[in-house]
Parts: sequence; C-alpha cells; structure tokens
Amino acid sequence: MRWLRFALVPAVLLAACVASGSEATTTTSTMAAAATTTTTRAGNLPPCLAGDTEFGQSGVVAAFGNDLDDAVQIASIRREGYEGCERLVVDFLTGDGAPAATLGPTATSFRPEAGIVRITLPAEVTASAIADLTFDGTSIRQAFVVRTREGELAVDVHLAATAVVLVRSMGTRSPAQVIVDIKPDAEGIPRQNAPAVGENVVVLSPGPGPITYPIAVQGYARTFEGTVVARLTGGDGVTAVEEVTTATDWLDVWGEFALTLTDGPTGPIGLFVGEDSPEDGREVGVRLDLEVP
Repeated sequence: MRWLRFALVPAVLLAACVASGSEATTTTSTMAAAATTTTTRAGNLPPCLAGDTEFGQSGVVAAFGNDLDDAVQIASIRREGYEGCERLVVDFLTGDGAPAATLGPTATSFRPEAGIVRITLPAEVTASAIADLTFDGTSIRQAFVVRTREGELAVDVHLAATAVVLVRSMGTRSPAQVIVDIKPDAEGIPRQNAPAVGENVVVLSPGPGPITYPIAVQGYARTFEGTVVARLTGGDGVTAVEEVTTATDWLDVWGEFALTLTDGPTGPIGLFVGEDSPEDGREVGVRLDLEVP
C-alpha cells in the first residue's frame, strides 16, 4: 500500500461548459460548505442524455483512462442539473496546480441496492482539495472522497433514498474529467439498504433489521486520529461487545474501515459506530437498531 501525500492546493473552480440542455445547474462546494448555483438555458437534448454512451443498471458501468497521465489531485466536484437527468463532473490538477490534461486508469461502478456510485481513481491521484459535498439534486445528494483500504482515492456519490436510476460514465482529456450521468428509470433496481450517515461516520453495512453473527461493520469515517469504535448493546442498554479499528485516513479525506463482531447478545440489540468525543466523552456517530434471532 502506498501512502503518498501532497500539500493540498486550493480547489480550482473550473468553468462548467454546458453545450446544450433545457436547464443546467452547476454546483461547486468544498467540505460540505453551502452550495452556489448558476443556471444556463439552452435548447436541444441535454448533455447528460445526448451521445451514444449506454446507461447501466448495476456493476461496473465504465472503465477508461490513459497510460500517460498528469492528474494527481482532485480539484473540484460539480453537479449539473437538467430536465430529465443530472450530471456529476470531477476535475483534476497536476502536481504544480495547473488543470490536468489526462487521467490514468479509472473505473465507475454502481450499487443500486445501496444507492451509491463509486469512481475509483488511478493510483497517481493521491490528494484532494475536497473531502465531502452536499447537493440539492433530485437524484444526487452527497459526494464523499474516500481513501480505500488499498490506499487509493475514490469518489462515492450517494443518491436520494427514492431514486431509481440508470448510470453511465466517461472520461475526457484536456481538461481531464470524470463525468457521471444519472437518469431516472422505472426499470432500474430499487433501493434496498441506504447507508447510515452520521457525524464523521458513514456506515455502509450492516443495515437496520434482522441480522446474524458474525456482523461485518464497514464504512468510512473522519473521526479523531481515524479511531472507529463499534459497540453492541443488549435490550438492557448495557454494552456487551466493543471492537476498535483505525480508518485509512481522517485528516485529508474520509478513510475506509472494516471490523467484525463475531458474537454478542440476541434479540433486539443496538449497534453504535463512531467515536467517543475527545471533548466530553459522548458517543458521536451512527446508531442502528438490529434484531438477532
């Protein structure tokens, strides 16, 4: 696993060039700050529906990139809204802070049951000027920059709880960009288990409801020093099991974590995932109600 660090370069807000579409909304923000939007009106088919690139229901929807690339940092993540579709654009910088021209091997996958689109970036992209964003889109709601357990960066796009969609993705050169298009579709796969998002913690599994041991707890966090605690409490509210692990990052971006609870109480139980506040010791994170037969 490689851990390369670059000094963060302030996010460069690249101009969103909308060639066509009935109404486009471009959103650029940093670290979940308040979004700013601009609206452009044009005619013809919107860019997130135009072209021959096919939409997919699930799995890997696109793989692209170049052997020779100069992108090393995420510069910005932008949402563009149109009538009938939405587009997410990721822009990149070179090592000296200039707009990147090419991007290495990249893949975009879609987990419709969780409502997450993941952009897995090449190993050369090791830093980001952005950690997370919140959007006001119909389908696109949040984006998290995550350092995976393999040490690579990924962008996880969380969709609205009611969104049943199809997804496509592509890359561009000069400037280097990753584009993700999302359109509603009644034939898409509906949501089964949305991630639980709390303060400094996102829990991807388990979901609420019936479950059996061993319980795999996975997600990403920005807890202090990356320390992630998982606690099981029985029906009496007393802690029965506690496990601790360390996320892959916490200073620059979100860090993935994974741990396993092999045994514990049965019946209605509670699962807490997060941290004990360094200020007052209170639990800060996500709480789930589970049922172990």
